Amino acid sequence: MRDGRDGAGLRAAPAWVRSFLWARMSSSLGTQVTFLALPAAAAAAAPRDAQFVAVLEAMTVVGFVLFSLPSGVIADRRDPLRTLVVCSWASAVCMVAVGIGLVRLVTEWATYKAVLVAVLVAIASCIQTQAEASTQRLVVTGVAPPLRPVMNSWVHGAGSGAQLVGPAVVGMLVATVGAAYGLLLDGLSFAVAAVLLGVAARRREPRGVSDVPVVPSPGPVAAPVPVALRRRVAAAVAEGFAGFGILARLERLWAATVVLACANFFAGLYGATYVFYVLQVRDLGGGGLAAVGAAAAVGGLAGATAAPWLLSRVGAGRVLLAAPFGYGALFGLVGAPDGDLVLPAVGVGLYACASALVAIAYVTYRQEHSPEDAAGRVAAASRAVTNGAYPLSAAVAIAALGVLDAAQVITIAVAGEAVTALLLPLWWWRLWRSGVQERAGARAGVDGA
Repeated sequence: MRDGRDGAGLRAAPAWVRSFLWARMSSSLGTQVTFLALPAAAAAAAPRDAQFVAVLEAMTVVGFVLFSLPSGVIADRRDPLRTLVVCSWASAVCMVAVGIGLVRLVTEWATYKAVLVAVLVAIASCIQTQAEASTQRLVVTGVAPPLRPVMNSWVHGAGSGAQLVGPAVVGMLVATVGAAYGLLLDGLSFAVAAVLLGVAARRREPRGVSDVPVVPSPGPVAAPVPVALRRRVAAAVAEGFAGFGILARLERLWAATVVLACANFFAGLYGATYVFYVLQVRDLGGGGLAAVGAAAAVGGLAGATAAPWLLSRVGAGRVLLAAPFGYGALFGLVGAPDGDLVLPAVGVGLYACASALVAIAYVTYRQEHSPEDAAGRVAAASRAVTNGAYPLSAAVAIAALGVLDAAQVITIAVAGEAVTALLLPLWWWRLWRSGVQERAGARAGVDGA
């Protein structure tokens, strides 16, 4: 199998990989449409109740938090590709159910219907969390190491492409059938992904990722069912938290995870204020917002496209050290003179490119250094740390906007992103120095003996 350095990695990859990537594109588009259409549909269902929109958005975070660690255990125990097939069908059914619930709420409001829709949204978030964990496990166990950067770039690029196409699709759906019916149709994206994943499972080599060992559940076989169930649940919880222990023992990976969480915190702070800042403070209007958003999507695609080439030549660790310095380009958003649209768009585009490189390099580095039998748990633990920064940043943004204006919050977020770029080189240098000193001490002890 080629390593992807000459751009032919995917052409030389097994047929199931290409089916998987087409499925990923379809599911990424579905996720982006859901992300954009859900608030619009909720606002149509409860036009005088902004809290309902906030509750539905909060339930996505709740679903992620609740299912973050169990998703890693399931990914390590089950065949990841077949788990993805189940997740895609479940997402399709869940989106159809959410769409039906919101359509019914538009015609007649009822509290129990609103609660049911909120629960379905949380379940959909749990399913997406499991899909992400199984995807990471699939790349680690089913793809040769030289091809992993290419796979990671395509997986990330699918999200950037969906970010570019998603608003147009949602706008068309809202204008023609309404946001709630758009969510109904959105289930088709996940259904198409499920079909393509089923094709990938049939095309997969006989001795491929299906040979994932299944960890036997603990506890005596003869134990009563309630006791055995409690033991299995306790063992699953302990196994999920064990991912944090494995991650913490991998010192360089742990450092990269913590630094990425800091970057995500400031990214969330920036994202929570950015739309209001562009529209109200910079007064760029809807056209300016669309231009800056398109620049971000193009930058993300550019970073995803360049990532395999860079990773194959300089390695994931070096890219992870250097790429965050592109975060400083975000100063173009706050440093541009009034009325200028070019500098904000260029700055946000370069920032998105750097973010894509960091995300792909981090995932590749994690795959290279994670134990294969615990890849799902390590991935789940790292996502719990890195993505856990987003709800915290949203809460901080709400509190900060009570005492600061949007321009000041954006400036703090941009400065925080720029400073974050320095943290990982300093941390890794400290680890390297401590390792050198330990080896020198060990040699001195041997010489003295």
